[in-house]
Amino acid sequence: MIGMWVLFDAYEYSAIRQIFQEWLSKEKKDILLKYDLDPDENEEDEIRLMELLEQKISDEIAKANATTPGIVQAFYSFYKGLMDGDRQLSDWALGWISGDTSIDRQAKSKIGVTGKVDKTNAFEFLLALLHILKLSGYKGLLIIIDEVETVRKERKDIRYQAFENLRFLIDMVSKDRLKGCYMLFTGTDDLIENEDRSIKEHDALYSRIKPLSLQKNESVSGVLSTPLMKLNRFSTEQLIEVSYKVREIHGMVHKWIPETVIDDTFIKQYVESFTVAFEQEITVLPRTFLREFIFVLDAAKEGNDVHSLLNISPSTVERIKHNIEVAGGRETAVDVEL
Repeated sequence: MIGMWVLFDAYEYSAIRQIFQEWLSKEKKDILLKYDLDPDENEEDEIRLMELLEQKISDEIAKANATTPGIVQAFYSFYKGLMDGDRQLSDWALGWISGDTSIDRQAKSKIGVTGKVDKTNAFEFLLALLHILKLSGYKGLLIIIDEVETVRKERKDIRYQAFENLRFLIDMVSKDRLKGCYMLFTGTDDLIENEDRSIKEHDALYSRIKPLSLQKNESVSGVLSTPLMKLNRFSTEQLIEVSYKVREIHGMVHKWIPETVIDDTFIKQYVESFTVAFEQEITVLPRTFLREFIFVLDAAKEGNDVHSLLNISPSTVERIKHNIEVAGGRETAVDVEL
């Protein structure tokens, strides 16, 4: 569901918490330096600091063109909770900013806000977040919403609203209203091209993301500059290349040198084993392949002999094929015994 009124759904909001803390800590340091304040030694300086910080928050939120009542107060309550050691207050404030619908009336009263983040004001909250990211030294925000086709299961009115939200976001990007924000939505061909319960129900959205097949017929160049990109199935060469990159990332994350065990020859043999086992169908199994390749990397890092993992049992192949068939030709997350 493409609900603009839900910005974050993770309870701890660890990433957004860090961003807000970095921003407010930076503003605090600037204020202390500019006004020569010492809140640890002088109570009046502490009061002055909080007044100046609230004004700074108000000024910056205004620059983001976010006018929803309560945004400034919520940021102030978030930081006040941090300063006073009141984790509950800071959690409530952060939750309200993040669109948590479980924030009750009592919590809102302590934060000093009313209402909630919904489809009428979510865009302003996004603008505020983008501005704060910039102030905190980040280059921008990447938003990924996977499997948009799940909206096809909803009622027509709900589908239409989801498609309308997509249309709105595309228009905002085209008008350069979302500087520093990159949005990536993924879906199936049916979401775009199916005559029933698809984006074709929303003429305005459909016209904006014009299917790639039509674009090619009209000789539109520069595929990557268009709103819609159709991904082809992986070739064997591409899967090998991706494996190289995954190996590199695994080494960086776990601080080891995987090339000493998982060399280029091993990767090529591993891809070939999948290709043979699935009768050249490796291109429809990138998720399963890469998940198992990470398992191989983990095993190699622990010092295990991984060369025996190049063989895949026929029963495993049949089970995976069956799962793909049940899923309508789509790959599903399954366990593979090697």
